[in-house]
Amino acid sequence: MTNVIDRTLHLTSPGTLVTREKLGLQVKVAKDSVGASRVSLTPDDPAAWRFIQIPIEELESVCVFDPTISFSPGAQELCLERGVALNFLREHGRSLARFTGVADQSGGVRRAQLRAADNPANSADLARTFVAGRLENSRNQLHRAFQEAGDSGERRRLSAAIEQLTHQAHDLARMTPKVLASPGVLPALRGLETAASDTYFGVFNSLLKPTQEQFIFTARFRHSPPDRVNCLLNFVYNMVLQDCAAAVTAAGLDPEVGFLHTERPNRPALALDLMEEFRPWLADRLVINLVQEKKMLAEHFKQTKDGSVALSEAGGEVVTAAYHARQEDSLVHPDLVKEFQIGQLPVVQARLLARFFRGDIAEYRALVLV
Repeated sequence: MTNVIDRTLHLTSPGTLVTREKLGLQVKVAKDSVGASRVSLTPDDPAAWRFIQIPIEELESVCVFDPTISFSPGAQELCLERGVALNFLREHGRSLARFTGVADQSGGVRRAQLRAADNPANSADLARTFVAGRLENSRNQLHRAFQEAGDSGERRRLSAAIEQLTHQAHDLARMTPKVLASPGVLPALRGLETAASDTYFGVFNSLLKPTQEQFIFTARFRHSPPDRVNCLLNFVYNMVLQDCAAAVTAAGLDPEVGFLHTERPNRPALALDLMEEFRPWLADRLVINLVQEKKMLAEHFKQTKDGSVALSEAGGEVVTAAYHARQEDSLVHPDLVKEFQIGQLPVVQARLLARFFRGDIAEYRALVLV
């Protein structure tokens, strides 16, 4: 599968070849890519391939989901020269590597970002905003499930979780400037985020309402997913992460200088911060819909060598297609009161964040949807 959504090219089909064609990319995709590899295909047989031309100015990033997909040196050079990030992901969606060229951006916004990151109180306040965005969107997800729940026991469990998230939201709101400036506030914020996540995923099965036993959710595993639901969550989260990394880079920000997430080499901490507000209503809701609508089948999953569960080629295509379709949906941004495609919203939020760093707006507000 080859799709361009909001200036991000997603490549999933085995054996795909990407070459340079003047000031654009030529994507060479096998017409029958199921189970294909570069070894089994005939490169010089035009009937075996379809060709897609993509001008480089239409792209901000490329996401590669299969190890047999290859880029010619010319295609790589063009992407890096034009600031198009190359993202390589493992079979179950975890990021393997990200390559970027020297971005043609003003240094002013990055200097402002660094100053904010070096100011403990300002840094903690922004970290609180990211946590609050995820928490509020998680609570709204549970409210929706509570309204649809028919079983009294399920309603009690959801009500208790909503109440717990409400208390945690109040704890965030009560943090004074003095508290935000204290040395231990960031670990406390991360601990509160973890507690809120545990509360939310403690009742996630009530949101899924699985009708198939193989999709019953028991606990959240961020690495080496042992079941199909965790596999889906990890895969979709990494697609959202790549979109957020592309968005903050396009806004002239440094994706590795974050506020909530700790900085580590080659870790897009700011992109991880930004994606917090997108997790519940975009990623989790997509997984819920895939399970409830029975779009995921047994053949969409496989066991890896380490015993974890990964998506098969067919499964990856189903999930990626659903994600692309969701990105094309539109909604009204609650603060800007303007309609956007969902695929545009990471860029919208990243640009608002850049405006906040520059001092153009007084505060950054997480995107919270009812």
